[in-house]
Amino acid sequence: MPGEKLLTKLWETLADKGIGSLLKPWHVGRMRKVELEAKYKDIIMTADAEKKAEDIKNGKIAILDNKELSFRNIDEIDTHIESSRKVENIKKEVNVSNAILYAEKELENDVTEPSKEEIDEDWLYKWKNNASEVSKEELQRMWGRLLVGELKSPGKYSLRTMDFLKHLSQEEALLLENVGQFIIRNSIIYEEEEKSILNQYNLPFQKLLELQELGILSGVDSLGLSVGYSSLTKDSYQRTLPSHDKALLISHKDCNKKISLTVIRITKLGEQIFDLGVYAANEEYLYSIGKRLIQNEYKVKLADVQYIDKDTIKILTSKEIQI
Repeated sequence: MPGEKLLTKLWETLADKGIGSLLKPWHVGRMRKVELEAKYKDIIMTADAEKKAEDIKNGKIAILDNKELSFRNIDEIDTHIESSRKVENIKKEVNVSNAILYAEKELENDVTEPSKEEIDEDWLYKWKNNASEVSKEELQRMWGRLLVGELKSPGKYSLRTMDFLKHLSQEEALLLENVGQFIIRNSIIYEEEEKSILNQYNLPFQKLLELQELGILSGVDSLGLSVGYSSLTKDSYQRTLPSHDKALLISHKDCNKKISLTVIRITKLGEQIFDLGVYAANEEYLYSIGKRLIQNEYKVKLADVQYIDKDTIKILTSKEIQI
């Protein structure tokens, strides 16, 4: 399996710190061949724990001295407090297990060589405590990706990033997901045409200002910052503006040309948070930018791209944008 090395590293890291207790009985099989059967058991065990927690909450069963007692109403016995405490522990373990399962999914096809460095112990325990409090699926997925990124590059994510995620609401997570599709190399282009498109996607000025107040964006209150894009080559103007799975390939005969665009910047914290998401570029937005550049006598192509690493992309296909 392509991601077996990283999966093994994941489970060695978690087992060493006693994290993911609901999944631990199956990680031995996973470390051998990362078998689908073991993964199936993980999912069944997690689902069973979720059902058991719900049954306790609804008064169908109680837990007393590690035994289950069936009854109609939990108030009929004096163990309500103990049962409540145990159901909370079960729910927390389920939440951590779900985040780990999302981390596994991220690693399944990742052929990156595992880092020789280990995740900081304090960081890992803080991750566990925070992930245990999250029950929403999208947020659990983000905590899983956070673990993956830190496993591959220990020290990548700051404690500030973790604290931000800890207090992130479901509504704010959806807002970030919506904004993510418009990011071009750690910026959002904010010319008049692009403002109109952002408004169509329920991203008016006030929403962007909210993200500035959260520390994710900068320059919103000043209606953007002017940024110049010079050529990356000396013989002619060549510039690439990547946006997730797409990129604008910009060219001109004059290497001295310089594109000036109004942008909203993504902060350092914002970069780390958006790094936890998976986005597809908004083509309508990219076409809008490309067409305006064509009016200024640039040639622009829209390309499908693949990332080799953080700073290197491979052009798969491209098509010239026409006005």
